[in-house]
Amino acid sequence: MNKSSMISLVESDKERLLAILNSWHKIEFFIPFDLDGSVVQDTNQRKKINWLHKDSLQQGMEIFNFPACSDDKIPNYSLFLGVFDKNEIAPICQRMLQLGPDDNDTFENQERGDLEGATCFAKIKLNEHGEPLFDAISISTLPWALGMVQTLGLDGLSASSFALAQARLVERLQNFANQRETAGAPQPLTAEDIFALRDLLYDWAKFTPKDETAPAILQWQESHAKSGNADKDNTPEDDALQEPEVDILNSFFIKDLESAMEDAEAGKMSRSLREYLTPRNPAERIDIYSKEGRRTLQEKLRPNMFNRGHWFDAPDHLMSLMQQFAINMAFEVNEQRGIFSVNGPPGTGKTTLLRDIIAENVVRRAGVLAAFRTAACAFDGKKQLPLGNGTLVCTLKPELAGFEMIVASSNNAAVNNISKELPKQASLGKVWRDKTYIQQTAQKIATKNNGNKFTPLPPEKTQWGLIACALGNYANRKKFNEGFFFYPDNQNRSPAHKLGLLHIYDWIDQYNGPTFDEAKTTFLSKQTLVEDELTDRTLFASLAEELAGQTEDSYVAGNIEDLEHCQQELTRIKQALARATQEATEIRHSIHQAEMEWLTLEQQKPGWFSRLFRLSSDRKYRLAARVLTSKRECLEADIAAVDSRVNLLRDQEIQADTCCREAGGRLARRRREWEVKQKEFEALKQHFSNFDIPRTPDELETEAFQIRGLWNDERLSTLRTELFSAALTLHEAWLADVGRNKDRGGAGFRGNIMAISNYLKGHARLDNLDALTIWQSLFMIVPVVSTTFASFATQFKDVGSNMLGWLFIDEAGQAVPQAAVGALRRTQNAVVVGDPLQIEPVFTVPANLIRSISALSPHTKEGDYAPDVVSAQSLADACNTYGAYTSSYSRESQTWIGSPLRVHRRCIEPMFSVSNNIAYEGRMIFGLPHKSAPNQPPLPLESAWVNILGQTTNQQIVPSQIEFVIRLIINTFMQQNELPAIYVISPFKAVTKELRKKLKGDWAIYGATNKPAERTLNDWCKARIGTVHTFQGKEEDCVIMVLGADSDTKIGAAQWAASKPNLLNVAITRAKKRCFIVGDKKLWASMKYFPSAQREFKTITPEMALKATSLVSIT
Repeated sequence: MNKSSMISLVESDKERLLAILNSWHKIEFFIPFDLDGSVVQDTNQRKKINWLHKDSLQQGMEIFNFPACSDDKIPNYSLFLGVFDKNEIAPICQRMLQLGPDDNDTFENQERGDLEGATCFAKIKLNEHGEPLFDAISISTLPWALGMVQTLGLDGLSASSFALAQARLVERLQNFANQRETAGAPQPLTAEDIFALRDLLYDWAKFTPKDETAPAILQWQESHAKSGNADKDNTPEDDALQEPEVDILNSFFIKDLESAMEDAEAGKMSRSLREYLTPRNPAERIDIYSKEGRRTLQEKLRPNMFNRGHWFDAPDHLMSLMQQFAINMAFEVNEQRGIFSVNGPPGTGKTTLLRDIIAENVVRRAGVLAAFRTAACAFDGKKQLPLGNGTLVCTLKPELAGFEMIVASSNNAAVNNISKELPKQASLGKVWRDKTYIQQTAQKIATKNNGNKFTPLPPEKTQWGLIACALGNYANRKKFNEGFFFYPDNQNRSPAHKLGLLHIYDWIDQYNGPTFDEAKTTFLSKQTLVEDELTDRTLFASLAEELAGQTEDSYVAGNIEDLEHCQQELTRIKQALARATQEATEIRHSIHQAEMEWLTLEQQKPGWFSRLFRLSSDRKYRLAARVLTSKRECLEADIAAVDSRVNLLRDQEIQADTCCREAGGRLARRRREWEVKQKEFEALKQHFSNFDIPRTPDELETEAFQIRGLWNDERLSTLRTELFSAALTLHEAWLADVGRNKDRGGAGFRGNIMAISNYLKGHARLDNLDALTIWQSLFMIVPVVSTTFASFATQFKDVGSNMLGWLFIDEAGQAVPQAAVGALRRTQNAVVVGDPLQIEPVFTVPANLIRSISALSPHTKEGDYAPDVVSAQSLADACNTYGAYTSSYSRESQTWIGSPLRVHRRCIEPMFSVSNNIAYEGRMIFGLPHKSAPNQPPLPLESAWVNILGQTTNQQIVPSQIEFVIRLIINTFMQQNELPAIYVISPFKAVTKELRKKLKGDWAIYGATNKPAERTLNDWCKARIGTVHTFQGKEEDCVIMVLGADSDTKIGAAQWAASKPNLLNVAITRAKKRCFIVGDKKLWASMKYFPSAQREFKTITPEMALKATSLVSIT
């Protein structure tokens, strides 16, 4: 653990940080549990539910009316108590807090918010007999918060007050349980019990729903009798079901927020989290789009700053200029431990740059391993962990810490995009597809099995290596644990072995690769090649920068100036010396004259008689003598002064002459230096003849440099990838060495592997350092682990502040800001990637309630941390030194964004130009080979705006637009005998619901003679039709955007949808090749941002579109 990453807080900082965390904490109290999404609409066929309505319960309904379990299974029940609709939240808050929504709030709540549907008070597990297990209860904070608002207002909400309320609830539940306890046969819950529990919860929360949907819902599923646990689906809520300590049903972030608040109260905080909550001083920011920014780019892109490890990309797939800058800066920030944000529009390679950061960390850790004499030198001791009967594990040396990498996001698709895609062979460039890394185990984890029957993976899902794994919720942890450590039937391994599938112990035991020493030698050799290549390029870059725009004369101009100055000084001294010498000659001549005059005077000296009587002759003599003596003294003084000056000038002459010789020497050396550097530069230029060299930093703005970057080429790309490959091989050799059984010379790391398995089952709690030992052991094998933010706190529950190395937040523009707190608190470095100009986070609390909570503190009252206004991305951007100012968010002001990516490689025209104009100020650069593509199924048309007018009949639904889209989809099915690979997107929930409803209806009225199977059609509608929010992070060849609304009754809805560029931007950038906008062009072209689409998309009528797809006209 890096202690330096915890920083002390001054009192003013402490107050500010606590205010931010406290506002989020209060907001989390109001997050409703999504009973609809998690239970009611769950499509898992193994689960069934009974709605326990009041009337039915009173009439004696059979509560446990479910199918009989299989012979080896038992029932597993979850009871959801106090079911009510989330739409009660807003009216209560408005009434109690005297809040009044504006029109924009109404549409925000309807379309961006999740404020409708069933929620509940609590979830209680029942045993197989239907008896409540009160140690497995999860409660929602929402009813309690609503009760507090009605009694004490917002000030009554705090962690301590909720803790007291929890204690009271536990006591009341215990009393309820004691009253039920009787010896004898099991006592399943009765209707009376359900009513009593519901009333208990109502009274505890001091809140009774106005319109109760049902007292309870009972969920059933089968589970294995030997474990008593149901199979889990892929939802984070199942963590609560499996792990009794998860006692908050509705919020995944409350506990982490409380931990961060405790840190702040103690006057300390992790550096990453503190930076995340602290905007950078504008004076410290460097705008990449400015002249200073371009100079910074050139400086930070020198080859010596490149990452040594490079992913297995095709060698000619080079990083764009801004991708490489982001990678370089992420590692520079790492030196101080902190956070770096990357602002990536769609298709600009956010995942690509993360892969290189992953590769570099693997290479850096391999460098640490390579410094050890033996594989066992990686350990500095052993300790026993309280797992099972006590597991003896090796502790890794501190030098190997800090390389742990976690991918987290609020978006499941984003998490899977990295952790589930990276291990696939398809993620490798074709020339690298023979590379493997613990491949048989990775293949086993990914292979589906039923009992002991394994289904081979199709080619597109074949795994190359165990570079990453998806953990997080219970289902993912279970799948990994079983695939990594076990066979379905440990007595019969042959079905798995026939497919080349090995669990980790067998992989270690059957390893036949290079030894640790051999792998180390190879790694060091590859490392030397990379360093030598980068040294040459660094010299080339330095020479190119130094000699840019220079000639020999300009290169030596300073030296010539120095020599001329010395020569001028020497000339001046010589001239002064000549004058002084002449002056000395003249003075000496005068002295000689004076001496002659003295002799003459002495000859004329009067006799003694004249002197005795002071005759006039004596007086004249004396006067002449005095005058002559004075003259002689003056001349002697003058000659002394002149001689001194001559001597000084002669010294100066020597010095000036030396100066001239030295300046001449420097000039000569400088000329030789020029010649040498010119020859060296020309040689390097010839060697690197494929490089374009910027003459000035301003040239970095050109498309050529933005696309190809600086100082990189296929050779360097290949060498760096080979180094990454050697690093992985070294990790394999190390694992095979230390993981062997002790009787085969192993160092004891096999105990660490056993501890990982035991810990991932989720039954034990460990202290921070013991948990860290296990996690570091896993990361030594699997470099990258992923989780959603919803599961982060559960997965890393025992990990303390700053204990893990790297956090990658993907699609951060979709994450509410408080979601990242726990992850940032536990990690030392964070790279945050996303785009706030994509879809904003979905919020589940009314916007006016968020504003009221924010207004409680001067530090949050401006809404700078409000979850309906900011995202994890925007906060990370605000604290980034490197970025750019943009007016894309508001035409009236500029917003600071983190380091921007600019080369777009997803959409062809016209989608690219529209997105670039409305959201990115024209700064995106087209990076695909072609701007157009030929027409092809499922809709063989050029992208167009299908102009369909009409009046709305319900909310934003325009029936003629719905009919057109339904006909289009049905026709493609009739032609291709399968549902089309398209996305149908709308800004409005009502429109998507109507599309699903109509498409699931009678196809015969459209002339269709057959129809997909009901389940197939339902699955297609769920996956392919939705609001813009549904498709964030996804892409498809063809997209239809159905606008809805009309100019008479629903213009406010259109104004809301066009209030920001986000909705239009996301919708059209899902489409790689074709996009069809369906709507009233006159209405929408008058809205903000849509005029760009009007200009770029040609207009067609629905008849033209239907004719092109062989359909009859709409009637």
